[in-house]
Amino acid sequence: MDNLTIISWVNALASIIGNILIIKKKRSGFLVWVFSNIIWIIVDCSVGLYSQAALFVVFTIIVIYGFIKWKEDDGIAEDRKGHT
Repeated sequence: MDNLTIISWVNALASIIGNILIIKKKRSGFLVWVFSNIIWIIVDCSVGLYSQAALFVVFTIIVIYGFIKWKEDDGIAEDRKGHT
């Protein structure tokens, strides 16, 4: 098995772990996604899949936005708890 295949399988596992963390409402899932998306971008560019690399750039931007938004929403929820 070549290195690219191993990296792809490990990264696929990381992507699944990121999903599981998000399902469990753990913000760390976003960080796993960012890391795995960056790896996918590198892998895709290395084999000439530039359209898929572009897709993962967009996914990464969405993940970063989701991470920031979730953090903001948590802060709003904490403020509401304090006022009740």
